[in-house]
Amino acid sequence: MIQIRQALQSEIDWVNACYEEVDFRPSSFDKEIIAIAEYKGQKAGLGRLVSVDSKTLELGGMYVFEAFRKKGIAGKIVEFLMKLSSKQNIYCIPFEPLIPFYSKFGFIKGFNHEEVPYSILQKYLWCKEKYPTEVSLLFKKAT
Repeated sequence: MIQIRQALQSEIDWVNACYEEVDFRPSSFDKEIIAIAEYKGQKAGLGRLVSVDSKTLELGGMYVFEAFRKKGIAGKIVEFLMKLSSKQNIYCIPFEPLIPFYSKFGFIKGFNHEEVPYSILQKYLWCKEKYPTEVSLLFKKAT
């Protein structure tokens, strides 16, 4: 049984320890919504929505622990976070092999890059430098 819930402020150290393991940027509880997935009562993964401005969010920090992969957990995390964000534009910077996964949630690759918020563009360029796996910049328009 997969359950997704919002992280508690008391869990921020655990969240950031998880992100440190995979070399992701740390979370900041005050401007993010962090989701934690539990599978049969065990923490199995996490993801987050970062507030960029009043109209824009970034979906990121998707990480499902090795022992819990291939169970649909990442999809449940994305669904949970997307329900909280329908009125805002969302950017996502996934590793290239994950583009088909994010496409299922309405993210597209082709859009006007001139409209990308500066902080998203900075993070995209940082990710391209940081990770050996290619990354892509995806977008989902507010509904």
